[in-house]
Amino acid sequence: MDFAPFPLLDWIGEHAPRAKNAAIATSGVVEFPLDAIPFDLKKVDLQVANLDGDIRLVGELTRIYGAEPDRMLETVGASEANFLAMAALADRGERIVLETPTYGSLPSIAASLKLKVAPLVRDFHRGFGVDLEELKKVTTKGTKLVVLTNLHNPSGTALQKPTLKGALDIANDAGAVLYVDEIFRDFGDGIPSVADLGGRAIAVSSMSKLYGLGWTRIGWMIAPDAKTALRLRRARRLVAGAGSTFGGAVAAWALKEQSKFIARAKAIVADNYSLVRSWAEDTPGVNLVPPDGGPICFPAVRLPKGRTAIDLALRLLSRHGILTTPGEVFGRPGHFRVGSGGKPADTAAALAVLGAALSGRPARP
Repeated sequence: MDFAPFPLLDWIGEHAPRAKNAAIATSGVVEFPLDAIPFDLKKVDLQVANLDGDIRLVGELTRIYGAEPDRMLETVGASEANFLAMAALADRGERIVLETPTYGSLPSIAASLKLKVAPLVRDFHRGFGVDLEELKKVTTKGTKLVVLTNLHNPSGTALQKPTLKGALDIANDAGAVLYVDEIFRDFGDGIPSVADLGGRAIAVSSMSKLYGLGWTRIGWMIAPDAKTALRLRRARRLVAGAGSTFGGAVAAWALKEQSKFIARAKAIVADNYSLVRSWAEDTPGVNLVPPDGGPICFPAVRLPKGRTAIDLALRLLSRHGILTTPGEVFGRPGHFRVGSGGKPADTAAALAVLGAALSGRPARP
């Protein structure tokens, strides 16, 4: 089996080691400090049952989502969830609908599994929204999955309940499962989980991004019913077996403290986003669709004549040590994905260098 490349992680993996400042290239918030975890990590009980998901974690997810434990599936981050959903719920040559632009692993997984992809364009000029009429056209009978992100990655824009419910109805009418990566959802306000809407839908999230605990490698899926969860669980046992009891203990504690983590993450983003908004307003040729609370946005930019965003990104890295994420890795030249979850001083310095390069001014980080 020949696996397709993953342009975003290939870019980060190749260039991050040379970066002095990656604040605007990242999509999460500053990592939660180990010394702020209020229990002795050396005394974590590693004998907790976790073949079907760490029982501590499953208990917290049951409380948060109000769903039965047999619908819960622990995964190795959201990345494994993305793979499992396509591998377990669609066969080679079958059709899925996939938003574009989107998180880079999703089209790469579909290509690797030889699925037929019908693109659903989320257009910058329409605020990166989901056009339900267009979704209805591309979601034909026999479609196995409709795949969305909410908040949208890379733009950070939200799907509110009427649109999300409309997408669910369209998917289910065609016989498809609606799969929604909700890893950024709690950064926003009042954005529903697709798991709350009934119907055949899968909600996905993890300990990275909002929680700043990506090192736990804990993610989860909320399946629509026990039968679908069992199908996914069988695939997971072949891929990863049991999960991490150490990561599960930390994740279960963090979910108990969910409100505190949400407040922390929103405060970090608010401090940084004020810098991003001012940068977008002050830099000629930058057009921004405002995100709905998340730590990422995807502005369109006017590039210097004869240069691509990749050209500019490589120049900023070699001359200033600033890592950026050009739109080409999302299949959208003429954009940069800009993060707002780092340390504000690093965010300000990186934006100054990027803004100067776009404007043709000398860079002063």
